[in-house]
Amino acid sequence: MHNKRGFMKEKAKFALGILVGFLLLFFFLRGIQWPEVLEALKNANPWLIILGALANLVNFFIRAVRWRYLLRPLKAVGLHGLFSAICIGFMTITLIPGRIGEFVRAWVLARREGMKTSAVFATVVVERVLDALTILVLFAVFLVFYRFPEEVSAEGSEFITLVKTASVYGAPAIVLLLAVMVFLILKPDLAPLWTERALFVFSERWRKKAAAIAASFVEGFSVLSRPSYLLPLGFWSVVCWLFITLGIWFTLLGFGIELPFISTFFVTIIVAVGVSLPTPGGVGGYHMAFKAGLVYIFAVEESTAVAAILVCHLLAFLPVTLIGAGYAWREGLSLGAMKSIASDEAGGDKGAPA
Repeated sequence: MHNKRGFMKEKAKFALGILVGFLLLFFFLRGIQWPEVLEALKNANPWLIILGALANLVNFFIRAVRWRYLLRPLKAVGLHGLFSAICIGFMTITLIPGRIGEFVRAWVLARREGMKTSAVFATVVVERVLDALTILVLFAVFLVFYRFPEEVSAEGSEFITLVKTASVYGAPAIVLLLAVMVFLILKPDLAPLWTERALFVFSERWRKKAAAIAASFVEGFSVLSRPSYLLPLGFWSVVCWLFITLGIWFTLLGFGIELPFISTFFVTIIVAVGVSLPTPGGVGGYHMAFKAGLVYIFAVEESTAVAAILVCHLLAFLPVTLIGAGYAWREGLSLGAMKSIASDEAGGDKGAPA
């Protein structure tokens, strides 16, 4: 019965993710003049689009370089192994709602390198915190020095206000999370102790197991206690987001959309918010957020914008998905197996406290 309920819950999440994605995609495509979109696709500069695709792929290699720094306190891991795990993880994120690919790539690397999955996954969490902090810092700099165009539409003005509000509330949350992480790193014995006390309603067996997981999780955060790693981590985090923006910028130029690079960075921030919705492959959220940036804020002609967004989405997700599928095939992993792995790693064994 427990397995059946869990299965139905997973199916409901999957269906909800698909429903939300396609609803947003419907609104994105509603009223589009397809002949004009096809004309924009036909006239696009293929060489600039290829440069955009290469910048996107370089971003994943940069993520591997950064991840290696996060893993050094645990074990020295080769870049190829890290790159393959990242590609498998992003492939899973593309195909299955809920971002379970983060669990999958941690599991793949931990199995291959003989490491604790919880400790490896902790470094993935650190990555996400670094990404959030990098976006917030760069966005703060952006707000200080950038002036939005005066012809912003009413929808664009509302969207700018929404993004600013989200950053205001998001920054303290990220800083608080980082402070808790640093505190637990400085006092690693407190993590298992607090975990065991918080789960007092469970049996001793599960409390001990959860405490052990918490201890290994804190181990994954240990890189933050080493000042010599903080500078390269910050550097590669900035480079990572610059290459993401570079990929979008080249692609937009390929469609004759000549936004300044700093304006494209603002679009990147908006798209990052849209991709956070748990839809497969970022479908819907990516498109609507991108359209809000190009059409509502920067007044790009709608048909050209739609053509560019469709290609940007394809370049952001398809190449890494195909590469990840190749690596998954070599690892002997199917999508069903990866869903099972993520469920086990996220929730523990049957009956365990999540």
